[in-house]
Amino acid sequence: MAALAAQKQLLQSAPKDREAYQKLGRLLKETGAEDSIRVYVNGKPLTFEVTPKIENGRTLAPIRAIAEALGLTVDWNEKTREVTLSNGDKTATLQIGEPKANVDGQTVTLDVPPTVEQGRTLVPLRFVSEALGADVQWVPEGQVVAVTTP
Repeated sequence: MAALAAQKQLLQSAPKDREAYQKLGRLLKETGAEDSIRVYVNGKPLTFEVTPKIENGRTLAPIRAIAEALGLTVDWNEKTREVTLSNGDKTATLQIGEPKANVDGQTVTLDVPPTVEQGRTLVPLRFVSEALGADVQWVPEGQVVAVTTP
Protein backbone atom coordinates (compact mmCIF):
# COMPACT_ATOMS: atom_id res chain seq x y z
CA MET A 1 0.00 0.00 0.00
CA ALA A 2 2.91 2.36 0.68
CA ALA A 3 4.13 1.85 -2.89
CA LEU A 4 0.67 2.68 -4.21
CA ALA A 5 0.49 5.88 -2.15
CA ALA A 6 3.99 6.86 -3.26
CA GLN A 7 3.07 6.30 -6.91
CA LYS A 8 -0.03 8.47 -6.60
CA GLN A 9 2.12 11.18 -5.02
CA LEU A 10 4.59 10.93 -7.90
CA LEU A 11 1.77 11.59 -10.36
CA GLN A 12 1.01 14.85 -8.58
CA SER A 13 4.53 16.11 -9.31
CA ALA A 14 4.95 14.49 -12.75
CA PRO A 15 1.46 14.36 -14.31
CA LYS A 16 2.75 13.72 -17.85
CA ASP A 17 5.00 10.77 -16.91
CA ARG A 18 3.50 7.90 -18.92
CA GLU A 19 5.62 5.31 -17.14
CA ALA A 20 4.29 6.51 -13.77
CA TYR A 21 0.72 5.75 -14.89
CA GLN A 22 1.80 2.33 -16.13
CA LYS A 23 3.46 1.59 -12.81
CA LEU A 24 0.32 2.78 -11.00
CA GLY A 25 -1.73 0.37 -13.12
CA ARG A 26 0.57 -2.53 -12.26
CA LEU A 27 0.39 -1.68 -8.55
CA LEU A 28 -3.41 -1.49 -8.68
CA LYS A 29 -3.50 -4.89 -10.35
CA GLU A 30 -1.07 -6.39 -7.80
CA THR A 31 -3.14 -5.12 -4.88
CA GLY A 32 -6.39 -6.31 -6.45
CA ALA A 33 -7.69 -2.75 -6.63
CA GLU A 34 -8.40 -2.75 -10.35
CA ASP A 35 -12.14 -3.34 -10.04
CA SER A 36 -13.12 0.09 -11.37
CA ILE A 37 -11.88 2.60 -13.89
CA ARG A 38 -9.75 5.38 -12.43
CA VAL A 39 -9.44 8.71 -14.21
CA TYR A 40 -6.58 11.12 -13.55
CA VAL A 41 -6.46 14.64 -14.97
CA ASN A 42 -3.00 16.19 -14.82
CA GLY A 43 -1.99 13.70 -12.13
CA LYS A 44 -5.00 14.23 -9.88
CA PRO A 45 -7.61 11.49 -9.39
CA LEU A 46 -11.21 12.37 -10.16
CA THR A 47 -14.20 11.28 -8.12
CA PHE A 48 -17.48 10.58 -9.87
CA GLU A 49 -21.07 10.24 -8.68
CA VAL A 50 -21.60 7.64 -11.43
CA THR A 51 -18.85 5.11 -12.14
CA PRO A 52 -17.17 5.36 -15.56
CA LYS A 53 -17.76 2.36 -17.78
CA ILE A 54 -16.41 0.71 -20.89
CA GLU A 55 -18.76 0.30 -23.83
CA ASN A 56 -17.62 -1.13 -27.16
CA GLY A 57 -14.00 -0.58 -26.16
CA ARG A 58 -14.52 3.08 -25.25
CA THR A 59 -14.50 4.63 -21.79
CA LEU A 60 -17.58 6.68 -20.97
CA ALA A 61 -17.31 8.99 -17.98
CA PRO A 62 -19.44 11.70 -16.40
CA ILE A 63 -18.51 14.93 -18.14
CA ARG A 64 -19.00 17.45 -15.35
CA ALA A 65 -16.02 16.33 -13.22
CA ILE A 66 -13.76 16.01 -16.25
CA ALA A 67 -14.78 19.41 -17.62
CA GLU A 68 -14.16 21.08 -14.27
CA ALA A 69 -10.73 19.43 -13.96
CA LEU A 70 -9.82 20.58 -17.49
CA GLY A 71 -11.18 24.09 -16.95
CA LEU A 72 -13.88 23.70 -19.59
CA THR A 73 -17.23 25.41 -19.63
CA VAL A 74 -20.23 23.09 -19.83
CA ASP A 75 -23.67 23.97 -21.11
CA TRP A 76 -26.56 21.51 -21.00
CA ASN A 77 -29.65 21.96 -23.17
CA GLU A 78 -32.41 19.81 -21.66
CA LYS A 79 -34.75 20.37 -24.60
CA THR A 80 -32.32 19.07 -27.25
CA ARG A 81 -30.39 16.84 -24.79
CA GLU A 82 -27.10 18.35 -25.94
CA VAL A 83 -23.98 19.08 -23.95
CA THR A 84 -21.63 21.77 -25.23
CA LEU A 85 -18.06 21.96 -23.96
CA SER A 86 -15.63 24.77 -24.60
CA ASN A 87 -12.10 25.66 -23.61
CA GLY A 88 -12.28 29.15 -25.10
CA ASP A 89 -10.52 28.11 -28.32
CA LYS A 90 -12.48 24.99 -29.27
CA THR A 91 -16.07 23.92 -28.84
CA ALA A 92 -17.58 20.43 -28.97
CA THR A 93 -21.29 19.62 -28.92
CA LEU A 94 -22.62 16.13 -28.30
CA GLN A 95 -26.21 14.92 -28.21
CA ILE A 96 -27.40 12.06 -26.03
CA GLY A 97 -27.78 8.87 -28.06
CA GLU A 98 -26.34 10.39 -31.25
CA PRO A 99 -23.21 8.85 -32.80
CA LYS A 100 -22.10 12.21 -34.23
CA ALA A 101 -20.65 15.30 -32.59
CA ASN A 102 -19.81 18.78 -33.75
CA VAL A 103 -16.32 20.12 -33.14
CA ASP A 104 -15.78 23.71 -34.25
CA GLY A 105 -18.40 23.38 -36.99
CA GLN A 106 -17.15 20.01 -38.26
CA THR A 107 -19.22 16.84 -37.90
CA VAL A 108 -17.30 13.96 -36.33
CA THR A 109 -18.46 10.35 -35.97
CA LEU A 110 -18.23 8.86 -32.49
CA ASP A 111 -17.45 5.21 -31.75
CA VAL A 112 -19.95 5.35 -28.86
CA PRO A 113 -22.68 7.97 -28.36
CA PRO A 114 -23.11 9.88 -25.09
CA THR A 115 -25.63 8.48 -22.64
CA VAL A 116 -27.35 9.40 -19.38
CA GLU A 117 -27.11 7.22 -16.29
CA GLN A 118 -28.52 8.10 -12.91
CA GLY A 119 -29.10 11.65 -14.10
CA ARG A 120 -25.48 12.15 -15.20
CA THR A 121 -24.23 12.65 -18.75
CA LEU A 122 -21.54 10.15 -19.73
CA VAL A 123 -19.42 10.95 -22.78
CA PRO A 124 -16.61 9.18 -24.65
CA LEU A 125 -13.66 10.37 -22.56
CA ARG A 126 -10.94 10.12 -25.21
CA PHE A 127 -12.97 11.92 -27.87
CA VAL A 128 -13.96 14.84 -25.67
CA SER A 129 -10.50 15.25 -24.15
CA GLU A 130 -8.62 15.09 -27.44
CA ALA A 131 -11.18 17.26 -29.28
CA LEU A 132 -10.51 20.00 -26.75
CA GLY A 133 -6.71 19.72 -26.82
CA ALA A 134 -5.82 17.19 -24.10
CA ASP A 135 -3.85 13.97 -24.41
CA VAL A 136 -5.31 10.66 -23.22
CA GLN A 137 -3.54 7.47 -22.24
CA TRP A 138 -5.27 4.18 -21.36
CA VAL A 139 -3.43 1.77 -19.08
CA PRO A 140 -5.24 -1.59 -19.25
CA GLU A 141 -3.50 -2.92 -16.14
CA GLY A 142 -5.36 -1.24 -13.32
CA GLN A 143 -7.87 0.36 -15.71
CA VAL A 144 -6.28 3.80 -15.50
CA VAL A 145 -7.13 6.72 -17.79
CA ALA A 146 -4.58 9.54 -17.77
CA VAL A 147 -5.71 12.87 -19.25
CA THR A 148 -3.08 15.59 -19.54
CA THR A 149 -3.15 19.09 -20.96
CA PRO A 150 -0.33 20.76 -22.87
